[in-house]
Amino acid sequence: MKNPKLSLALIGVLLGANLAFADEEVSQSSAQSNTNQSTTPPLQSEKSHTDKVYNLGHIEAMGDSSPDTNSTVTNVTAQDIENSSSQNVAEALRYTPGVFIQPAGSQRGEPSIGIRGYSTTHIGLFIDGIPVHSVYDRQTDWAQFSTFGISEINVSKGYTSPVYGMNTLGGAVNIVTSKPKDKLELAGGYTFVSNNENRAFSQVGSNMGKYYFQLGYAYTDRDSYNLSNRFTPTAYQDKGEKRNSYYKNHTLRAKLGFEPNENHEYSLNLIYQKGEKGGMYNANTGGNFWKWPHYDKITAYVLGNSRFNDMISLNSRIYYDRFYNELEALGRLQAGGGIGNGGFRGLSIYDDYALGIIETLSVDFDEDKSLKVGINLKNDNINHTDKPLPGASGTNDNDKINDLSTSLFAEYAQRVNSLFRFVVNGSYDRNDLLSTKFTNPNTDTGLKHMQGWTLQGIAYLSPTDWSTIYANIGKKSKLPTLKDRFSQTWGQRVRNPNIMPESALNYELGFKLDYESTHFSIAAFYNNINNMLIAAAMPDGSCSANTGCVRLENAKEGYAYGAEVSLKQGFLDEKIVFNVNYTYTEKKTTNTKGSSYGVDGSRILDYPNHIANANLVISPIKQFDFIANAIFQSKQWYVSNGIYAQNNDIFLLDVKLNYRPIQSLQFSLGAYNLLDRNYYYDSGYYQAGRRILAGVEYKF
Repeated sequence: MKNPKLSLALIGVLLGANLAFADEEVSQSSAQSNTNQSTTPPLQSEKSHTDKVYNLGHIEAMGDSSPDTNSTVTNVTAQDIENSSSQNVAEALRYTPGVFIQPAGSQRGEPSIGIRGYSTTHIGLFIDGIPVHSVYDRQTDWAQFSTFGISEINVSKGYTSPVYGMNTLGGAVNIVTSKPKDKLELAGGYTFVSNNENRAFSQVGSNMGKYYFQLGYAYTDRDSYNLSNRFTPTAYQDKGEKRNSYYKNHTLRAKLGFEPNENHEYSLNLIYQKGEKGGMYNANTGGNFWKWPHYDKITAYVLGNSRFNDMISLNSRIYYDRFYNELEALGRLQAGGGIGNGGFRGLSIYDDYALGIIETLSVDFDEDKSLKVGINLKNDNINHTDKPLPGASGTNDNDKINDLSTSLFAEYAQRVNSLFRFVVNGSYDRNDLLSTKFTNPNTDTGLKHMQGWTLQGIAYLSPTDWSTIYANIGKKSKLPTLKDRFSQTWGQRVRNPNIMPESALNYELGFKLDYESTHFSIAAFYNNINNMLIAAAMPDGSCSANTGCVRLENAKEGYAYGAEVSLKQGFLDEKIVFNVNYTYTEKKTTNTKGSSYGVDGSRILDYPNHIANANLVISPIKQFDFIANAIFQSKQWYVSNGIYAQNNDIFLLDVKLNYRPIQSLQFSLGAYNLLDRNYYYDSGYYQAGRRILAGVEYKF
C-alpha cells in the first residue's frame, strides 16, 4: 500500500475482472432482471437516470424499500444548497438539524463543525464514500470543499454504516457528486459578492447510456470580507475590510463512467483543489499572523458496483488522496498593524498522501434479508517539515510517519413483517504504526498498534406507510490521530504517544412522518463518552516552549444529550414551502481536574445549547422565487486567559430573489447577514457584516 504503482495495478486487476464478467454476463443478467423483478431489490444503476444523484457515491441506502435503508440520515439536496447560496460544504450544512457550524473564527482560518456535541475530529468527511479529511489531524478546512458539482450531502448523526470505516464516533458527512442524465448538459454561472468576491463555474456532461462523462471547473476569489458597520475599531483592526481574510479556491472535477448493463457500473473520478487563505486574528489583542499560500488536494478514485446474480454483488472503492498544506507563520500582529516576533516564525509544510481500498460484498437472501461484509484499508503517509524564517529561533524539523488502518465490518438487515425491521452491524478497527522518522531520534513512538470496535443496532416500527418510529444503540471507538499522539503544537505540548482510543455509547429514539406535503421528525439522543481526550497542564520547562505546557490525556468519561425537531410544510401546491428546525444540546465532562484551561467540565465549551433554523421559499409564479433563511444560536462558553466568558446570542437573516425569464436562465439578487449584525463566537474574532450578492446562472 505504500507504493502508488501497486495501488494502480490493483485497480487494473479488479476492474479487469469485473468488466470481463460484465461483458460475459450481459445478456444473462438482463434476462434475470426481467424474470426476477418482483424479488430482486432495485439496483443503484436502475435509479441513476431518474435524477443527477450519483448513486455509486452513496454509502447508505436511503428512501427505497431495501431492508437496510437508513431512515435517520439527513439529506441536504442541491436545491437546499442553492436556496442558501452556499459556496462550500460548511455553509451548506448550516441549517441541518443537530449540526453546528461556526464560521472561520480562529488563527487557522477555517470553520468548525459539530454534530450533537461532537467536534470536527470526531466526524468523518467523505466524497462519494472516499475519506477526504486531512491525513495527519482530521482538522480539515471544510470551507475548501466547493458545493460546485454536488448533487446532495448525506449526514449520518446516530446510526452510521460500518462501510465508512473507523472514526465516525460523532457521525459521517458524505458529499455525493452529480452525474449527467442527458445526452448533452451545459451549465455555467457567475456571482459577485461584496466585498470584492468573485465566484464562477462551468460544467459539461453527457450520458449516452453505456457511457457517461462530466467535466467542470469552479473558482472563488475573495480579497477580504467587510466587517459590520456596527464594529468599533481597535488598535489591531480598522473599520471596513477584515485584514487577512482573503480566500481563494479552484476546484476541477472530472468523471468518466461505464454501464455495460443494469447490473454493472464503474467510474473513474478526479478532483483537484487548489486553495489559498489567510488566518484570522483577535481584533482586541492581536495574535498569530498566519497565511496559507497552499491548501491543495488531489483525490483520484475508482468506484465500481457489480451484481453477479440475484443474490451477490460487490462494491469497490479504490483511491489516492494527496494533501499539500503550506503555512507561513509571520509573527504576531502588533497594535498599529505591524508584525513582530513571537511564537514560531517560518514555514510549516505537510506533504501527505493516503492510499485506500474499500471492498463490500453484499448478499441479498431475499427481498427482506441482506448481509454485507467487507474490509476497509487505509495507508497514511505523513511528511511534515518546519523551516524557521532567517534570524528566527527554531530548527529545521522533518518528521515522517507511516501507518495502516484496518477495519473489518459486517452488517445484517431484516424486514420481519410490514411493520417491523431491524439492522445490526459491527466492526473491528485497528491502527498499526509501520514506521516513524523524527528529527529528534530519541522520540518515544509509544504503542505500535491500537484497536477498537463498533457494535450498533437500530429497529424501525412503521405503523403506517407514512410514519416510522425508530430506536438505536451503538458502541463506537475513535482511535487517536497522529497529531494527537505526536504533535508538539509549536513547542507547547508534551508528546503522549500512549493515549488510548476514545469510545462512546450512543443512544437515540426518534419519529418521522412523511405525509403528502408535510415532513416532520423528532429525535432525542444521549451519548456516554469514555476516555475523552483533554489537555492537562504540565510543569513549566517540560516542553520546548518552557511555559504554558500541556499534554493530551484521557479523562474518565463525559456525556452529551439533547433533542432535535424538524418540520417542513408546503402550501398552495408547493408555491409556499416553510422549513423550521430546533436543536438542544448539552455536553459535560465528569473529571477534567488539572485541565490546562482551569475548567471543571460543568459547562459546555464552544458549542451553543440552542440552535434554531428557519427557511421560507415563496414561488408565486414559475419564473420567480423569494427565499429567506434565518438562524439563531444561543450564547456559548469559551475560555479566555483561564476565565469563562460568553458571547451574545446570534441571529442572522439571509435573503435572495431569483428570476427566470426562460427556464434555463436565472438571475439572482440577495444579501447575507441582511441586518448587518456585529457578532463573534470567541471574543475578538468578528464575523462578516452585511454582504450583497448578484449572480446569473445558465443550465441546458
